[in-house]
Amino acid sequence: MKKKIVSIMMVLAMTLGISVPLAAAERADNYEIAQGTADEADGIANETALEESVTGLSSILDKIIGNDDTEEEDTEEDDTEDSTENDDKGKIDIETDDIEGKGTADLSSLTLDKETVHPGESVKITIKTENVARIHFYYDYRTSDKKTKTFQTTSATMENEKGYCRYNQNTGVYTITIKIPTSAVSGEWRLHDIQMIDEDGHYSYILRSKTNISMGDITIANGYTGRFVRHYTLQNNGDIWDGTHYYLEDGTMVTDAFFCDGTYTYYLQKDGTPMKDRLTYHPNGVNIIYFDQNGHEAFDQFVNVKKSIEGNPVDDICYFDTFGYMYRDKLTYGQGSDTNLYYINPYGVLQRGGYFYFPNGDLGYAEANGALMTNQESYSPTGEPVYFDAMGHAQPR
Repeated sequence: MKKKIVSIMMVLAMTLGISVPLAAAERADNYEIAQGTADEADGIANETALEESVTGLSSILDKIIGNDDTEEEDTEEDDTEDSTENDDKGKIDIETDDIEGKGTADLSSLTLDKETVHPGESVKITIKTENVARIHFYYDYRTSDKKTKTFQTTSATMENEKGYCRYNQNTGVYTITIKIPTSAVSGEWRLHDIQMIDEDGHYSYILRSKTNISMGDITIANGYTGRFVRHYTLQNNGDIWDGTHYYLEDGTMVTDAFFCDGTYTYYLQKDGTPMKDRLTYHPNGVNIIYFDQNGHEAFDQFVNVKKSIEGNPVDDICYFDTFGYMYRDKLTYGQGSDTNLYYINPYGVLQRGGYFYFPNGDLGYAEANGALMTNQESYSPTGEPVYFDAMGHAQPR
């Protein structure tokens, strides 16, 4: 039986000048999607999944294929999403059987690097998947003008106004960092849908209406305790960076500001010199960041910290994420070819060398290098047989 096909209109990047298909080989670790291409198609397909959760499969097929007896509803444009223009360029055909794809995600592995954030801050989501080429999270939230909107994460690798995504091909783990809109108001962001696209471009979903995915909810804090600090990037219009101070074209020396020389990020202190070899609080008053002996801020890396934030001698291994924020009470995989799982404790220090307890009371075990015992049978400190699961938590056996 010939399959029915619906053509979804998409806006292509003007610089490309060609249509961009939903490529089966796309992976979040080695491609970039121009705004208004595959991510936008995923958003359109997700609208059909949300209708399915309420009205059943017949409605979703009507919505995809089209029903002459049903008028198209007017929808308010969401300013957190890229708009779709109705032109004839770059049509992408999605078959009706694309509603059910092969992609799956392990909901028990879903983690957030923080549960409470302020508007304008970022949160990192990780989840283990199988047969997934792209993945998106959909959150409902209320804006300051009391309108309910939906925020869709992006699967593009490049950093943009919505965040970025990374995929670990060895572990099957997706890491998506999303930037909370400044228009978000205090309250709870509710994760209502996880959308997965397999290698063949077919869609599958985890829906709140069918599954409890409340562990992915985010609380937006009321109020803000930090302060604003300017950010500068070296320009080619007369600005000068001499390695110690940064001067604007008019000769003004920049102080109390973050500065990027095109490769590294620095914090220029009140005397204009870079902060070096120090843990310190980010100006937001919440997160902890680190600058090495050269004044370079640490991003996406483990660091052997030699001084505490108070200046006392320590020998700690800490991890700093894409935005330079120290991990605390979080799991993370190794970098590059390292597929080991590691636990950063509530003090921001890599757990190493023996048994320990997670904050929820579960037993864990870390090797001397910090690698957790996972997917393995063993024994507790008192001799009871246990099984360390994929997340390093001991389960009785």
